[in-house]
Amino acid sequence: MKIYRIDGNRCFSEPSKGLSYHLTKELAEKHLKDKGFYLETRKWENIGGHEPNSPNKMWYNIKLSDDGYSYDNTRYAFITEIDVNEGS
Repeated sequence: MKIYRIDGNRCFSEPSKGLSYHLTKELAEKHLKDKGFYLETRKWENIGGHEPNSPNKMWYNIKLSDDGYSYDNTRYAFITEIDVNEGS
């Protein structure tokens, strides 16, 4: 069984783990959208973990600048898939 954990924090801070947990990736994405986050789809070289084809898709609460930097109070989040052993 898999669950989906949302991790994140303020930009330039280490991520806090376990901000919320969801049964499906779709529910985790809906939670972030409902909180005002959006999925950043631009690809920058070596900026904020946005390397092309990176498995980590970052969500932000404020639109980033064109050069990929955050503004004051920008928060980020990402969804982590976790395998849960049933019957353990």
